[in-house]
Amino acid sequence: MIRERLFLLVLLPALLPATAEDSFDRLMREGHDAYLAFDTERAAGSYTKACSGDLPVTRLAECSHYMAGIEQARGHIAQAEGLYLRALAQWDEAGRGYLAARSTTLENLGELYRQNKRPGDAEKRFLEAIDIARTPEALSRLGGLYGESDRPERGRRLLEEAIDGMAARAPQPSAQLAYAHNALGMIDLAAGQFASGEAHLREGVGLASTALGEDHPETAAYQTNLALALILEGRFDRADTVLRRARYVVETRLGSSDAKLGVILGELSAAAAGENKLALAEDYAQREISVMSRQAAPDPAALALAQVGLAGLYLRQRRIAEVASILPAAVETERRVLTNQRTLADGILRLAELRAAQRKWGEAEVLYREAIALYQGGLGADDPRMAPVLRAYADVLRHTGHRA
Repeated sequence: MIRERLFLLVLLPALLPATAEDSFDRLMREGHDAYLAFDTERAAGSYTKACSGDLPVTRLAECSHYMAGIEQARGHIAQAEGLYLRALAQWDEAGRGYLAARSTTLENLGELYRQNKRPGDAEKRFLEAIDIARTPEALSRLGGLYGESDRPERGRRLLEEAIDGMAARAPQPSAQLAYAHNALGMIDLAAGQFASGEAHLREGVGLASTALGEDHPETAAYQTNLALALILEGRFDRADTVLRRARYVVETRLGSSDAKLGVILGELSAAAAGENKLALAEDYAQREISVMSRQAAPDPAALALAQVGLAGLYLRQRRIAEVASILPAAVETERRVLTNQRTLADGILRLAELRAAQRKWGEAEVLYREAIALYQGGLGADDPRMAPVLRAYADVLRHTGHRA
Protein backbone atom coordinates (compact mmCIF):
# COMPACT_ATOMS: atom_id res chain seq x y z
CA MET A 1 0.00 0.00 0.00
CA ILE A 2 2.12 2.84 -1.31
CA ARG A 3 0.93 6.30 -0.42
CA GLU A 4 2.57 9.55 -1.41
CA ARG A 5 2.00 12.36 1.04
CA LEU A 6 2.44 16.05 0.59
CA PHE A 7 5.27 17.65 2.50
CA LEU A 8 4.16 19.25 5.75
CA LEU A 9 6.82 21.75 6.72
CA VAL A 10 7.68 21.35 10.40
CA LEU A 11 7.78 24.88 11.76
CA LEU A 12 10.75 26.05 13.73
CA PRO A 13 10.35 26.79 17.41
CA ALA A 14 9.96 30.51 18.11
CA LEU A 15 13.42 32.00 18.14
CA LEU A 16 12.62 35.58 19.09
CA PRO A 17 9.58 37.31 20.63
CA ALA A 18 7.24 38.51 17.88
CA THR A 19 6.63 42.26 17.79
CA ALA A 20 4.52 44.38 15.49
CA GLU A 21 7.60 46.46 14.64
CA ASP A 22 9.78 43.53 13.64
CA SER A 23 9.24 43.26 9.86
CA PHE A 24 11.29 40.03 9.63
CA ASP A 25 9.05 38.20 12.08
CA ARG A 26 5.92 39.62 10.46
CA LEU A 27 6.96 38.57 6.97
CA MET A 28 8.00 35.11 8.14
CA ARG A 29 4.66 34.61 9.87
CA GLU A 30 2.90 35.68 6.69
CA GLY A 31 4.99 33.15 4.80
CA HIS A 32 4.09 30.40 7.28
CA ASP A 33 0.38 31.19 6.98
CA ALA A 34 0.55 31.19 3.17
CA TYR A 35 2.41 27.88 3.13
CA LEU A 36 -0.15 26.22 5.37
CA ALA A 37 -2.87 27.55 3.04
CA PHE A 38 -1.00 25.85 0.18
CA ASP A 39 -0.13 29.18 -1.46
CA THR A 40 3.55 28.54 -2.13
CA GLU A 41 3.97 31.57 -4.41
CA ARG A 42 2.79 34.01 -1.75
CA ALA A 43 4.84 32.17 0.88
CA ALA A 44 7.99 32.40 -1.25
CA GLY A 45 7.38 36.11 -1.78
CA SER A 46 7.10 36.78 1.95
CA TYR A 47 10.20 34.72 2.73
CA THR A 48 12.22 36.44 0.01
CA LYS A 49 11.33 39.89 1.35
CA ALA A 50 12.14 38.84 4.92
CA CYS A 51 15.46 37.27 3.98
CA SER A 52 16.92 40.15 1.99
CA GLY A 53 19.67 42.30 3.43
CA ASP A 54 22.34 41.72 6.05
CA LEU A 55 21.02 39.21 8.59
CA PRO A 56 22.52 37.43 11.61
CA VAL A 57 23.30 33.75 11.20
CA THR A 58 20.23 32.62 13.16
CA ARG A 59 17.92 34.39 10.75
CA LEU A 60 19.88 33.15 7.76
CA ALA A 61 19.34 29.63 9.09
CA GLU A 62 15.63 30.27 9.49
CA CYS A 63 15.48 31.57 5.90
CA SER A 64 17.31 28.52 4.56
CA HIS A 65 14.95 26.18 6.46
CA TYR A 66 11.74 27.73 5.15
CA MET A 67 12.94 28.32 1.61
CA ALA A 68 13.92 24.64 1.51
CA GLY A 69 10.30 23.77 2.26
CA ILE A 70 9.15 25.94 -0.64
CA GLU A 71 11.58 24.28 -3.03
CA GLN A 72 10.44 20.86 -1.87
CA ALA A 73 6.79 21.75 -2.40
CA ARG A 74 7.72 22.82 -5.93
CA GLY A 75 9.42 19.49 -6.57
CA HIS A 76 12.95 20.96 -6.69
CA ILE A 77 14.51 18.21 -4.59
CA ALA A 78 18.21 18.97 -5.08
CA GLN A 79 17.68 22.66 -4.26
CA ALA A 80 15.66 21.76 -1.16
CA GLU A 81 18.34 19.36 0.07
CA GLY A 82 21.04 21.98 -0.42
CA LEU A 83 19.08 24.58 1.54
CA TYR A 84 18.42 22.18 4.42
CA LEU A 85 22.10 21.28 4.58
CA ARG A 86 22.96 24.99 4.56
CA ALA A 87 20.51 25.56 7.42
CA LEU A 88 22.14 22.76 9.44
CA ALA A 89 25.57 24.36 8.97
CA GLN A 90 24.14 27.73 10.00
CA TRP A 91 22.52 26.28 13.13
CA ASP A 92 25.88 24.73 14.00
CA GLU A 93 27.51 28.14 13.63
CA ALA A 94 24.83 29.71 15.84
CA GLY A 95 25.78 27.39 18.73
CA ARG A 96 24.16 24.98 21.17
CA GLY A 97 21.40 27.41 22.03
CA TYR A 98 19.77 26.50 18.73
CA LEU A 99 19.76 22.71 19.00
CA ALA A 100 15.95 22.60 19.00
CA ALA A 101 15.87 24.48 15.70
CA ARG A 102 18.55 22.18 14.29
CA SER A 103 16.43 19.18 15.29
CA THR A 104 13.45 20.57 13.38
CA THR A 105 15.52 21.06 10.24
CA LEU A 106 16.74 17.47 10.57
CA GLU A 107 13.12 16.27 10.69
CA ASN A 108 12.30 18.09 7.46
CA LEU A 109 15.44 16.84 5.73
CA GLY A 110 14.60 13.29 6.82
CA GLU A 111 11.12 13.65 5.37
CA LEU A 112 12.62 14.89 2.11
CA TYR A 113 14.71 11.72 1.93
CA ARG A 114 11.77 9.48 2.87
CA GLN A 115 9.59 10.87 0.12
CA ASN A 116 12.37 10.41 -2.41
CA LYS A 117 13.00 6.74 -1.59
CA ARG A 118 16.15 7.20 0.46
CA PRO A 119 15.06 5.40 3.65
CA GLY A 120 18.58 4.95 5.02
CA ASP A 121 19.31 8.66 4.79
CA ALA A 122 15.87 9.46 6.22
CA GLU A 123 16.39 7.17 9.21
CA LYS A 124 19.80 8.73 9.90
CA ARG A 125 18.38 12.25 9.98
CA PHE A 126 15.36 11.31 12.11
CA LEU A 127 17.63 9.54 14.62
CA GLU A 128 19.88 12.63 14.76
CA ALA A 129 16.83 14.75 15.54
CA ILE A 130 15.68 12.36 18.27
CA ASP A 131 19.18 12.33 19.74
CA ILE A 132 18.90 16.10 20.21
CA ALA A 133 15.36 16.01 21.60
CA ARG A 134 12.87 13.13 21.74
CA THR A 135 10.04 15.28 20.44
CA PRO A 136 6.70 13.77 19.38
CA GLU A 137 7.16 15.24 15.91
CA ALA A 138 10.49 13.48 15.36
CA LEU A 139 9.10 10.24 16.78
CA SER A 140 6.10 10.36 14.45
CA ARG A 141 8.30 10.87 11.38
CA LEU A 142 10.55 7.95 12.28
CA GLY A 143 7.51 5.85 13.16
CA GLY A 144 5.97 6.62 9.78
CA LEU A 145 9.19 5.58 8.04
CA TYR A 146 9.31 2.27 9.92
CA GLY A 147 5.62 1.71 9.20
CA GLU A 148 6.38 1.72 5.48
CA SER A 149 9.28 -0.72 5.89
CA ASP A 150 9.67 -4.21 7.31
CA ARG A 151 9.62 -2.83 10.87
CA PRO A 152 5.96 -1.86 11.34
CA GLU A 153 5.71 -2.82 15.01
CA ARG A 154 8.65 -0.59 15.86
CA GLY A 155 6.85 2.13 13.92
CA ARG A 156 3.65 1.47 15.85
CA ARG A 157 5.38 1.95 19.21
CA LEU A 158 6.96 5.23 18.13
CA LEU A 159 3.72 6.56 16.69
CA GLU A 160 1.74 5.67 19.82
CA GLU A 161 4.34 7.51 21.94
CA ALA A 162 4.18 10.48 19.58
CA ILE A 163 0.38 10.63 19.65
CA ASP A 164 0.32 10.51 23.44
CA GLY A 165 2.91 13.29 23.61
CA MET A 166 1.18 15.59 21.12
CA ALA A 167 -2.30 14.97 22.50
CA ALA A 168 -1.16 15.87 26.01
CA ARG A 169 0.69 18.97 24.88
CA ALA A 170 -1.52 20.54 22.23
CA PRO A 171 -5.20 21.32 22.98
CA GLN A 172 -5.76 22.47 19.38
CA PRO A 173 -5.94 20.10 16.38
CA SER A 174 -2.50 19.66 14.88
CA ALA A 175 -1.35 18.75 11.38
CA GLN A 176 1.49 16.77 12.96
CA LEU A 177 -0.98 14.80 15.11
CA ALA A 178 -3.02 14.12 11.96
CA TYR A 179 0.13 12.76 10.30
CA ALA A 180 0.76 10.39 13.21
CA HIS A 181 -2.81 9.04 13.28
CA ASN A 182 -2.72 8.53 9.52
CA ALA A 183 0.58 6.64 9.67
CA LEU A 184 -0.66 4.45 12.53
CA GLY A 185 -3.88 3.75 10.66
CA MET A 186 -1.93 2.52 7.64
CA ILE A 187 0.11 0.17 9.86
CA ASP A 188 -3.15 -1.24 11.23
CA LEU A 189 -4.56 -1.81 7.75
CA ALA A 190 -1.43 -3.66 6.66
CA ALA A 191 -1.78 -5.88 9.73
CA GLY A 192 -5.44 -6.65 8.95
CA GLN A 193 -6.72 -4.56 11.88
CA PHE A 194 -9.32 -2.79 9.79
CA ALA A 195 -11.55 -1.34 12.51
CA SER A 196 -8.62 0.19 14.40
CA GLY A 197 -7.08 1.38 11.14
CA GLU A 198 -10.29 3.09 10.08
CA ALA A 199 -10.59 4.79 13.46
CA HIS A 200 -7.07 6.25 13.27
CA LEU A 201 -7.55 7.30 9.66
CA ARG A 202 -10.82 9.04 10.48
CA GLU A 203 -9.08 10.84 13.31
CA GLY A 204 -6.34 11.91 10.93
CA VAL A 205 -8.85 13.26 8.42
CA GLY A 206 -10.71 15.17 11.15
CA LEU A 207 -7.55 16.72 12.58
CA ALA A 208 -6.24 17.68 9.14
CA SER A 209 -9.59 19.18 8.14
CA THR A 210 -9.49 21.45 11.17
CA ALA A 211 -5.78 22.26 11.16
CA LEU A 212 -5.27 22.61 7.39
CA GLY A 213 -8.73 22.86 5.87
CA GLU A 214 -11.04 20.43 4.09
CA ASP A 215 -9.73 21.57 0.70
CA HIS A 216 -6.05 21.05 1.50
CA PRO A 217 -4.27 18.33 -0.53
CA GLU A 218 -2.85 16.77 2.64
CA THR A 219 -6.40 16.30 3.93
CA ALA A 220 -7.27 14.72 0.58
CA ALA A 221 -4.33 12.33 0.94
CA TYR A 222 -5.65 11.17 4.32
CA GLN A 223 -9.15 10.79 2.85
CA THR A 224 -7.67 8.51 0.19
CA ASN A 225 -6.20 6.32 2.91
CA LEU A 226 -9.53 6.28 4.74
CA ALA A 227 -11.17 5.13 1.51
CA LEU A 228 -8.70 2.25 1.37
CA ALA A 229 -9.90 1.13 4.81
CA LEU A 230 -13.50 1.28 3.61
CA ILE A 231 -12.63 -0.79 0.53
CA LEU A 232 -10.93 -3.42 2.64
CA GLU A 233 -14.07 -3.59 4.78
CA GLY A 234 -16.26 -4.00 1.68
CA ARG A 235 -17.93 -0.57 2.00
CA PHE A 236 -17.35 0.34 -1.63
CA ASP A 237 -20.08 2.95 -2.09
CA ARG A 238 -18.88 4.90 0.94
CA ALA A 239 -15.29 4.70 -0.29
CA ASP A 240 -16.39 6.07 -3.66
CA THR A 241 -17.95 9.12 -1.99
CA VAL A 242 -14.80 9.87 0.01
CA LEU A 243 -12.58 9.41 -3.04
CA ARG A 244 -14.63 11.74 -5.21
CA ARG A 245 -14.13 14.49 -2.66
CA ALA A 246 -10.38 13.81 -2.51
CA ARG A 247 -10.20 13.75 -6.30
CA TYR A 248 -11.87 17.15 -6.56
CA VAL A 249 -9.40 18.70 -4.12
CA VAL A 250 -6.32 17.25 -5.81
CA GLU A 251 -7.44 18.16 -9.32
CA THR A 252 -8.34 21.68 -8.19
CA ARG A 253 -5.18 22.33 -6.18
CA LEU A 254 -2.55 20.21 -7.92
CA GLY A 255 -3.88 19.59 -11.42
CA SER A 256 -4.84 16.55 -13.42
CA SER A 257 -1.28 15.27 -13.87
CA ASP A 258 -0.21 15.02 -10.24
CA ALA A 259 0.90 11.60 -8.99
CA LYS A 260 -1.47 11.87 -6.03
CA LEU A 261 -4.36 11.85 -8.47
CA GLY A 262 -3.05 8.52 -9.76
CA VAL A 263 -3.33 7.06 -6.26
CA ILE A 264 -6.93 8.25 -6.00
CA LEU A 265 -7.80 6.80 -9.40
CA GLY A 266 -6.35 3.47 -8.30
CA GLU A 267 -8.60 3.38 -5.26
CA LEU A 268 -11.61 4.44 -7.35
CA SER A 269 -10.82 1.45 -9.57
CA ALA A 270 -10.75 -0.87 -6.55
CA ALA A 271 -14.06 0.52 -5.27
CA ALA A 272 -15.72 0.09 -8.67
CA ALA A 273 -14.36 -3.46 -8.95
CA GLY A 274 -15.78 -4.23 -5.52
CA GLU A 275 -19.23 -3.32 -6.86
CA ASN A 276 -18.55 -5.46 -9.95
CA LYS A 277 -18.49 -2.38 -12.20
CA LEU A 278 -15.59 -3.80 -14.17
CA ALA A 279 -15.74 -1.47 -17.17
CA LEU A 280 -15.61 1.56 -14.88
CA ALA A 281 -12.86 -0.01 -12.81
CA GLU A 282 -10.82 -0.66 -15.95
CA ASP A 283 -11.24 2.96 -17.06
CA TYR A 284 -10.01 4.25 -13.70
CA ALA A 285 -7.06 1.84 -13.75
CA GLN A 286 -6.02 2.91 -17.23
CA ARG A 287 -6.22 6.57 -16.19
CA GLU A 288 -4.10 5.77 -13.15
CA ILE A 289 -1.40 4.20 -15.32
CA SER A 290 -1.52 7.19 -17.66
CA VAL A 291 -1.00 9.65 -14.79
CA MET A 292 1.82 7.61 -13.26
CA SER A 293 3.56 7.23 -16.63
CA ARG A 294 3.50 10.98 -17.31
CA GLN A 295 5.49 11.93 -14.23
CA ALA A 296 8.84 13.63 -14.83
CA ALA A 297 10.46 10.77 -12.90
CA PRO A 298 7.93 7.92 -12.83
CA ASP A 299 7.95 5.85 -9.65
CA PRO A 300 8.54 2.26 -10.82
CA ALA A 301 6.86 0.78 -7.75
CA ALA A 302 3.69 2.86 -8.11
CA LEU A 303 3.52 2.17 -11.84
CA ALA A 304 4.00 -1.58 -11.36
CA LEU A 305 1.27 -1.68 -8.70
CA ALA A 306 -1.10 0.09 -11.06
CA GLN A 307 -0.31 -2.40 -13.81
CA VAL A 308 -0.88 -5.35 -11.47
CA GLY A 309 -4.24 -3.84 -10.53
CA LEU A 310 -5.29 -3.58 -14.16
CA ALA A 311 -4.10 -7.13 -14.82
CA GLY A 312 -6.25 -8.32 -11.94
CA LEU A 313 -9.30 -6.79 -13.62
CA TYR A 314 -8.43 -8.54 -16.87
CA LEU A 315 -8.08 -11.83 -14.99
CA ARG A 316 -11.59 -11.49 -13.61
CA GLN A 317 -12.82 -11.14 -17.20
CA ARG A 318 -10.66 -14.04 -18.48
CA ARG A 319 -8.83 -11.70 -20.86
CA ILE A 320 -5.71 -13.83 -20.60
CA ALA A 321 -3.78 -12.39 -23.54
CA GLU A 322 -4.09 -8.88 -22.12
CA VAL A 323 -3.01 -10.08 -18.68
CA ALA A 324 0.02 -11.79 -20.18
CA SER A 325 1.01 -8.61 -22.00
CA ILE A 326 1.49 -6.56 -18.82
CA LEU A 327 1.61 -8.72 -15.69
CA PRO A 328 4.94 -10.61 -15.93
CA ALA A 329 6.96 -7.43 -16.50
CA ALA A 330 5.09 -5.60 -13.72
CA VAL A 331 5.79 -8.39 -11.20
CA GLU A 332 9.43 -8.46 -12.24
CA THR A 333 9.61 -4.74 -11.45
CA GLU A 334 7.94 -5.36 -8.09
CA ARG A 335 10.56 -7.96 -7.24
CA ARG A 336 13.26 -5.34 -7.80
CA VAL A 337 11.76 -2.35 -6.04
CA LEU A 338 9.22 -3.42 -3.40
CA THR A 339 10.25 -3.92 0.22
CA ASN A 340 6.77 -4.75 1.56
CA GLN A 341 6.39 -8.54 1.34
CA ARG A 342 2.60 -8.47 1.57
CA THR A 343 2.34 -6.13 -1.41
CA LEU A 344 4.80 -8.22 -3.41
CA ALA A 345 2.79 -11.36 -2.56
CA ASP A 346 -0.31 -9.81 -4.15
CA GLY A 347 1.51 -9.42 -7.47
CA ILE A 348 3.02 -12.91 -7.37
CA LEU A 349 -0.41 -14.36 -6.61
CA ARG A 350 -1.85 -12.65 -9.70
CA LEU A 351 0.98 -14.13 -11.76
CA ALA A 352 0.29 -17.59 -10.31
CA GLU A 353 -3.35 -17.19 -11.33
CA LEU A 354 -2.26 -16.25 -14.85
CA ARG A 355 -0.04 -19.33 -15.18
CA ALA A 356 -2.86 -21.53 -13.92
CA ALA A 357 -5.24 -19.99 -16.48
CA GLN A 358 -2.62 -20.76 -19.14
CA ARG A 359 -2.42 -24.33 -17.79
CA LYS A 360 1.25 -23.87 -16.99
CA TRP A 361 0.76 -25.86 -13.82
CA GLY A 362 4.40 -26.26 -12.83
CA GLU A 363 5.07 -22.53 -12.98
CA ALA A 364 1.81 -21.85 -11.17
CA GLU A 365 2.78 -24.21 -8.36
CA VAL A 366 6.13 -22.50 -7.82
CA LEU A 367 4.51 -19.05 -7.79
CA TYR A 368 1.74 -20.11 -5.39
CA ARG A 369 4.36 -21.49 -3.01
CA GLU A 370 6.25 -18.21 -3.12
CA ALA A 371 3.14 -16.11 -2.58
CA ILE A 372 1.96 -18.28 0.31
CA ALA A 373 5.35 -18.02 2.03
CA LEU A 374 5.26 -14.23 1.73
CA TYR A 375 1.67 -14.01 2.98
CA GLN A 376 2.37 -16.28 5.94
CA GLY A 377 5.35 -14.13 6.87
CA GLY A 378 3.12 -11.05 6.97
CA LEU A 379 -0.26 -12.47 7.98
CA GLY A 380 0.46 -15.71 9.78
CA ALA A 381 -0.51 -19.22 8.72
CA ASP A 382 -3.91 -19.09 10.47
CA ASP A 383 -5.13 -15.79 9.02
CA PRO A 384 -8.56 -16.36 7.39
CA ARG A 385 -7.45 -14.42 4.31
CA MET A 386 -5.13 -17.32 3.52
CA ALA A 387 -8.03 -19.73 2.90
CA PRO A 388 -8.86 -18.83 -0.74
CA VAL A 389 -5.17 -18.76 -1.64
CA LEU A 390 -4.63 -22.22 -0.19
CA ARG A 391 -7.70 -23.57 -2.00
CA ALA A 392 -6.37 -22.26 -5.33
CA TYR A 393 -2.99 -23.78 -4.57
CA ALA A 394 -4.57 -27.14 -3.78
CA ASP A 395 -6.33 -27.07 -7.15
CA VAL A 396 -2.97 -26.50 -8.90
CA LEU A 397 -1.46 -29.44 -6.98
CA ARG A 398 -4.20 -31.71 -8.30
CA HIS A 399 -2.95 -30.94 -11.80
CA THR A 400 0.74 -31.37 -11.02
CA GLY A 401 0.26 -34.52 -8.94
CA HIS A 402 2.23 -33.06 -6.04
CA ARG A 403 1.17 -32.75 -2.44
CA ALA A 404 1.28 -29.70 -0.18
